[in-house]
Amino acid sequence: MHALGVTWMLYSNAGSVKERIVNMEKADQTLKKLAKNISSTSTVNSNSTNVAGLGDADCPNCLGIGFVSSNADIEDPEFGRLYPCSCRFEDLQRAITNQKQFSLYFRTTV
Repeated sequence: MHALGVTWMLYSNAGSVKERIVNMEKADQTLKKLAKNISSTSTVNSNSTNVAGLGDADCPNCLGIGFVSSNADIEDPEFGRLYPCSCRFEDLQRAITNQKQFSLYFRTTV
């Protein structure tokens, strides 16, 4: 137990003010370098925008992403939840059928 009025070492401001200013300047320089690297490496290339999504590229609902979200209020538990888009219905049905067939095959062979 610590005596009243004694600052525990973890909570003290260790180091001089000058040391802290130098460290802040180093951190500032590092952040500037990182920002410069990020901006030079994250430029959009016309070839990199042709990434295929899970959905139909011509779908007006999901714009090719394959998922849509509900327009729920922020308090609603459904807020932010993603749902498969209707353009993926056939693919999802096929995947479900394949999974069922595989599980039936697995049960009969084991």
